[in-house]
Amino acid sequence: MEVLEQIPKTALDVFRLLPEGTLCEVIDNILYMSPAPKYTHQRLIGLLFKQIDAFITGHKLG
Repeated sequence: MEVLEQIPKTALDVFRLLPEGTLCEVIDNILYMSPAPKYTHQRLIGLLFKQIDAFITGHKLG
């Protein structure tokens, strides 16, 4: 467990403590983090991709 030498005072200080690759951003000193997508969302995106791919392949586009 890592011990903090000083307590973070700003959102940017907290951001700097997060592991590399953490999906978040700081806007106007507010830390925004999006939750991981739900299974239903992932499934719908997969189905949408398949439909678009079938259309492009079928019409010899791209």
